Amino acid sequence: MVSIKATNESPPERILLARIGALGDTIMALPVAQAIKATTPSHTIEFLCSTSTAPLLELSPAIDRIYRLSHRNIPYVLSREKQKLSVQLADQQYSQAVLMESAPRFLKVLSATGLSQIRSYVDHPFDEHLHSIENNLRLAGLDAGAINPFEIVLDLSGSSCIGFEEHLKGLPRPVVGIHPGYGPPGRKNNQTAKLRGWPQSSFVKVSQALQGLGASIIITGSASDIPDANFIAATLEPMQTRILAGRTTLPQLAGLLSALDLFLSVDSGPAHLCAAVKTPLIVLWGPGKWVQTRPVSSGAAVELLRKPLPCSPCYDLPAMKSCRRNVCMELIRPTEVFDTCRRLLGLL
Repeated sequence: MVSIKATNESPPERILLARIGALGDTIMALPVAQAIKATTPSHTIEFLCSTSTAPLLELSPAIDRIYRLSHRNIPYVLSREKQKLSVQLADQQYSQAVLMESAPRFLKVLSATGLSQIRSYVDHPFDEHLHSIENNLRLAGLDAGAINPFEIVLDLSGSSCIGFEEHLKGLPRPVVGIHPGYGPPGRKNNQTAKLRGWPQSSFVKVSQALQGLGASIIITGSASDIPDANFIAATLEPMQTRILAGRTTLPQLAGLLSALDLFLSVDSGPAHLCAAVKTPLIVLWGPGKWVQTRPVSSGAAVELLRKPLPCSPCYDLPAMKSCRRNVCMELIRPTEVFDTCRRLLGLL
């Protein structure tokens, strides 16, 4: 077992971390970089990620250099991007790499660099009883018990994180963000992706009830979520409502989430980001493997509302492919969500 250890005599090393996934996956990989940097500050930590999540990693003080991959699913033999990346990485003389992926196609990218020490889930089993953060730390040979594994450090002081403040002006407190969207635009027509959604009518009921208590509502999401955002906003008080779907960059979204009093979201990347910036969070959870991938926070309340049905969790299983009605989400009632919002906001 190759471990990343901290000793006073350890010479500086260059270490490559890789997680070429979505926003939530990338956030759950950050504690590895932080733990290495905390134990051995002289090490250089470089990170291979998806192009869409690179702006987030730029906010991490633990990462010294970022490599981007735009097309993760193209086979290595057909991908000029991956082949060029392997050549580029081969020149960096890494002491080791930690690949937080299980698909062999990503291991091929690193193997082609000539690296002799590569740890990945291709060769090391993922423990389904542990959270992904803890699994990632174990994969890197780090002791999760020696650190706070759920502490995420992001620097939100830079200019890339501002630009949303105008939208908050004049809004009465508390300000509650709601995120009805799920996944990237390319998956909106995928039935299994839709299973994470919660009815628009339910978001409307909760939002209206919160505004009845004097709260303001900010609706977040990507550009593809704008129709849903407009539908929900049309039922709300205009002076207490803002639509920011499709109007923020990833760093701006991080800044915005840090300024909210509460965030209500389906299982999504922004939910993980909210937990990372330590804003109270309610997550409406359906088919996902909650033990492994639920948002966690070291400094704010995270409430996971889920219904433990016999078929749940079904993510990545045949049952999810055949499911045509997400009863696990439908059974989460607006009254239950509203009561949880009131409790976290102290409005009981």
